[in-house]
Amino acid sequence: MTNIEFKTANGYRDDMIHLPKRMTSGSNGYDFYACSTLLVPSHNEEPVFVPTGVTASFDPDTVLLLFNRSSNPAKRGLVLANGVGVVDSDYSQAEQNEIQGMFYNFSNKDYVIHIGDRIMQGIFTKTLLASNGDTLTDTREGGFGSTDGGNHSDAVQKLLKAHKEGQKIRLHGVLSQEDLQDLEGLGYFISHDYDLDKDTYNVFWLVKSDTSDSNYRANVDKLLDADAVGEGCSDYELTGTSGVLHHLPAADVQQLHELGYKVIYQDSPSYTMIYLDRDN
Repeated sequence: MTNIEFKTANGYRDDMIHLPKRMTSGSNGYDFYACSTLLVPSHNEEPVFVPTGVTASFDPDTVLLLFNRSSNPAKRGLVLANGVGVVDSDYSQAEQNEIQGMFYNFSNKDYVIHIGDRIMQGIFTKTLLASNGDTLTDTREGGFGSTDGGNHSDAVQKLLKAHKEGQKIRLHGVLSQEDLQDLEGLGYFISHDYDLDKDTYNVFWLVKSDTSDSNYRANVDKLLDADAVGEGCSDYELTGTSGVLHHLPAADVQQLHELGYKVIYQDSPSYTMIYLDRDN
């Protein structure tokens, strides 16, 4: 008997996401839905990570393969950066490791992926193992990309160690998207000092993700307070934003959308201001 179940990932409520589903009784693939509205710039050099807010549990002899939707390249210019995504059972055992797509846009126009858009398809299949070549003593500790070159990058390891010791840490430049995704998968957001500069040393520290269902998330609360007096918040005042991503965590954007707001970003040389506007 096959034991496969989709679940809501940590940091999301059930009403924030769409669980994957097959569109017809003859479909083998499950459609996955975006849970955040994101811009994929034309000819982007770095892939844009699109969250689904979903994880899955399945047997160790099963793998989930993620494929691009057939209409994405022809109609939107979107392709999956890794060709075919491979989701192992030990990745999805932790509910904080949400399934995500990462996209390039090869068209000449920017494309906006909206909440609820179908972004990719997933197919579960059984796997065959060789009689040798296994490293059975290793276990996965990270999230997206955590099996590349060890469990975590050097920067992520230093940040985790500093957080455990209650310290901040100085790192050169800004964190990569892969590091940010890895840390978010582990349940952490990144905070940093005001003067974030990719060409010098910056001070970073980790903040545990706010997964409260009964109260507004910390960033949402701050932004609502600022908007009430006609102001916004800088990225260094909020958790989970950075000079690399320039956007709020998906769960924050979703909650603001539910409250009738859209998020506006205004970049400056050293920081990003974040404002709210009524989503008419």
